[in-house]
Amino acid sequence: MTLSQFNTTNSYSTDAAFQTDCLAIHNAILAVGLVQTADVGQISFPSLTRSVANNASGYIIYAFSDALQATYPVYIKIEYGAGTANYTQLGLWVTVGFATNGAGVITGNSQTSRIALPSAQTNVLTPGGVSGSTSRLTASIMLFNGYPNYLSIWFSVERLQSTAGADTSQGIVLAYAQHGAGASSISGSQVVYYSGYQPPPTTALGSLMPNQPAGTTWVVGANTGTGPILPLGFGAHPCIQGGLLYFQGDISAQSIPSISVYGTPHNYLALGAAPSSLTNFNASAGILARWD
Repeated sequence: MTLSQFNTTNSYSTDAAFQTDCLAIHNAILAVGLVQTADVGQISFPSLTRSVANNASGYIIYAFSDALQATYPVYIKIEYGAGTANYTQLGLWVTVGFATNGAGVITGNSQTSRIALPSAQTNVLTPGGVSGSTSRLTASIMLFNGYPNYLSIWFSVERLQSTAGADTSQGIVLAYAQHGAGASSISGSQVVYYSGYQPPPTTALGSLMPNQPAGTTWVVGANTGTGPILPLGFGAHPCIQGGLLYFQGDISAQSIPSISVYGTPHNYLALGAAPSSLTNFNASAGILARWD
C-alpha cells in the first residue's frame, strides 16, 4: 500500500491555479499504482481551463493494474471541474465500470457519483492524500478546509473483498462522502457487479456501528468506537479497506490511529465533522480515511 500526499488551494482565480490542483490529485493517483488509459480526448493539464459552477472541464480515465485486471478490469473516470460556485470550489465526477469505448465513455455496468465542495474557505493551502495500490483508490481531498466544519471530499474505489480481506472477481464498490454545510453534505455507496442486475445506489454508508437518533450522542466510555463500512449490494458484503466510521468523541479530528482491518493494522485519518447523511445515521459518526 502507498500514500501520496499533496496540497491544494481550492481557489481558482486563474486557469493555472486550477491546473495545479487537478494535476496534484492526478499525480497522486498514479503514484499509488493506478495507470492512465490511452482513451482519446483526455485532459492535457497545461491547457486545462476552469469551468462554471456544476460543470466539468475534462476527464482522465484510470485503470487498476493488479493481476485481476486482465480478466476482471476496473476503470475509473474522474471528471475535474467546478463545485457549486464559479472558479472557487473543486467539483469531481467519479464514474466506475468495467470497460471503455476508447473515447472516454465507461460502457457496460457502471455508476457515477458527483462529489463537490458546496462551500469552502478558499485561498488556504489544505492537505490531501491518496492511499491505494494497484487495486484500490482512496482519495481524501481539501482536508480540514473551513474549520470548524472541516469541509472535504473523500471517496474509495476497490474490489469487493472476501471474508479474509482478499480482492474478489464479484465486482467493485464506490463509497464517497462530501463534507459540507447542512443538506449540502452527502455520503453513499454503490456496488457494481460484473454481470446481472445492478442494485440501486445507497444514500448512506452501511456499518455495524449502533444507530442513534440525530441530535443525541453515543457514549462508549473507555472503548474506542469504530465500525466497518459494508458495501450494500444484494446483501451486505465484507467491509471495504478505504475507510471506517468512528465516534467523534473517541478520536480527535486530524489524528491518525492505527486500526486492524482483516487482522492487519493500518493507519486511518480522522476527518472530523461528518456529512449530515452520516449524522442522521448516528449523531456522533465520522469518517476515518485510509492513510497508508
